[in-house]
Formats: sequence, structure tokens, C-alpha cells
Amino acid sequence: MLRTSQIILTVFFFPFLLESCGRLLPGDKIREGIVEYEIAYLENMTDNILTDHMPSKMTMKFRKHVSRNEIQGFFGFFELINISDLQKASNTTMLKVLDKKYYYMGTPHEQPCCFDTMEGMVVEFTEETKDICGLTCKKANIRFPEKNAPPFVVYYTDEIQVHQPNITNPFHEIDGVLMEFEIWLHNLRMRMSAYNVVEKKISEKEFSIPAEYQRISKNDMEQIVQNLLN
Repeated sequence: MLRTSQIILTVFFFPFLLESCGRLLPGDKIREGIVEYEIAYLENMTDNILTDHMPSKMTMKFRKHVSRNEIQGFFGFFELINISDLQKASNTTMLKVLDKKYYYMGTPHEQPCCFDTMEGMVVEFTEETKDICGLTCKKANIRFPEKNAPPFVVYYTDEIQVHQPNITNPFHEIDGVLMEFEIWLHNLRMRMSAYNVVEKKISEKEFSIPAEYQRISKNDMEQIVQNLLN
């Protein structure tokens, strides 16, 4: 009787154990869900802003051929969102500052607005791997031989099924979802490190532009962000 009860309990709790461990069965891939990243500020060249007041988290939502990255800061008064259509290789940037809401719609293959394009990047792939959030991630070294920019390491995974996930960003040579990487937002050098991956259904509305957002030019969008970060 005791052994029968143990078997029943094991069968009942097994799916929850799998979910809490974050492990995938061999051959399985996450097709839709959320990746949450911790933001570390490695360099701050702004004049007036302390990184203690800056966003500490970025969230990526993905489904089918679209993804959405969102960063919030300044106690909720600031929100920067980038929506990527991976089929069209296009980015749309949305910015909310207090009650002002703007968006800029980029052209195909244009880099995300407001972030450094990292021109001259060289990607060196390696055979090294490590586990991040229960996913096997491969290591690549990033360097910039033609300019004075610090090298860094990225980790990426192919266990999240997103086709050409980096086609709209500077890491387009890497065929895998980035789990640890660095970016520049104006004068802020940031490192993103994934700490949570959740497989769940994401509404199509997450990838549309709300009606209250006003369309502006790329120059205007970048100027607003620059003014915020100076």
C-alpha cells in the first residue's frame, strides 16, 4: 500500500518537478514564452544619472516569428520596447515617458533604434558550453579589432525555437537566442544575463502598437532618449 502511494505521488508531482527544474527532454524546444534578464551596468558615461535608478531587468517575449524586448525604469515613468518581426527583419521601437508615448518603425534590416550598432564586430565561436536556466548554452567571444571597444563573451542557446532570432540586431551571425550578452544604450554599457525562462502562451496583442502611441522619426526618438540619459 505504501509503495502504491509513493508511485501515485511521483506520477502526480513529476510534471511540476520538471517545470521547476527548467529542464527539457532531449529534442524538445521552447516555442513560445518569456526570458527575463538581469541588467548589470558595466560603464556609465552619462552626466546626471546614477545606475541605481536605472532599470534592473529586461523581459523578452516571443512567439512564432516575433519577439518583444522591454525595459522599464525611473520608477515606472520610462519604458523602452523593441518589437522585432523576424520574417520581415524589421524593428519597431516604442517609448513611454510619463504620459508621452511614441513609436518609430524601422526599415527592413535596420538596427534597433537607440542602441549601438556595434560596427566592426567579430564573432569567434567556441566549443564551450554552460547551463543557463536549465538550457545548454554555447559560448562565443566578441571583439572589435578595428576600434577601441572592450571584448566580451556571449552565451546563446538553440533550445528556444526562434528562427533567426538575431537577424534584426548586431549579433546576426549567431543562430541562437542570446542568454548572456552586452549592449550599449546611448552612454550606458549594459550586460544582460538571463535568470528565468518560462514556456507560456503569449498574446498577439503584445506585438502590436497601441493606438495612443504617436509615430515620430528616428532622430526624434534618439534625441528624446539622449536627453533622458544625459
